[in-house]
Amino acid sequence: MRHVCTAPAAHSALRALGLVAALALGCGGPPVDKQGVTKVDGRQVAPRTTMEEAPDFVRLERARVERRDLLFNGLNIVPGMTACDVGAGNGYFTLQLARLVYPGGKVIAVDILPAMLEALAVREDTARRRGDQMVPIQRVGGQPDDPALPEGGCDLVLLGHAYHEFDRPEAMMTGIERALAPDGRLVLVEYRAEQRPPEVDERRTITKQRLHREIAGYGFKLIGQIDSLPWQHVLLYGTERTPRRPVSLRRWQPKFSTIEDDGIQPPPPTPPEEWNGEDE
Repeated sequence: MRHVCTAPAAHSALRALGLVAALALGCGGPPVDKQGVTKVDGRQVAPRTTMEEAPDFVRLERARVERRDLLFNGLNIVPGMTACDVGAGNGYFTLQLARLVYPGGKVIAVDILPAMLEALAVREDTARRRGDQMVPIQRVGGQPDDPALPEGGCDLVLLGHAYHEFDRPEAMMTGIERALAPDGRLVLVEYRAEQRPPEVDERRTITKQRLHREIAGYGFKLIGQIDSLPWQHVLLYGTERTPRRPVSLRRWQPKFSTIEDDGIQPPPPTPPEEWNGEDE
């Protein structure tokens, strides 16, 4: 892992070197260009999600159209695991994680918006009243430069549509690396920039090559990838401590014509027969 200027280091630098020197060390917050746009390695960082957008995250048809079942089927999450959802929002991924690690597991949901975590608590309560079997969800308030996860405590860390909002990604990824168990996995899910859904803001998408280049740059090694989802890239990473062998990045190939090419939309994928709506 590369050295990052974490919050304690920033405070120390400010005291010992003064503000100007601290800024020169990269401790002055996210990089902003002359137009006031936050960028990371030339990539524009997406604006942070708001509570006004929250209802759209858990709309009834989303999991069905985006095939969330294919994601979880490919991750091999089993009872007893500790799964950590960073950027959990109101729980689109979190509630299903809580079902999959039941019994005996643990789920930690991290978000920087207290209102999102409150909305997650309401949805968890609704699911329990419905009779869903799931582990309790621990809700944690994170910071833009700190995922606030226990050291070595996560078998799986999920960044589901969250990484593109990180304006201090190096600090966040260092915190995530520290939180992973020796055989822990980091899972990134991001909308494809190569062929994005028409309703998704371009700033909330990323190409597969770019995503891998950035994550590998933080010291993670690619150990798996799921290419079966209709709209998203899914990349799995381990740390230097992970005993799994690294794999090569597969080049993404479009499976249908793009909206921009000829106006043709792909049909919604057919859900599996046992689909029951899950938490929606």
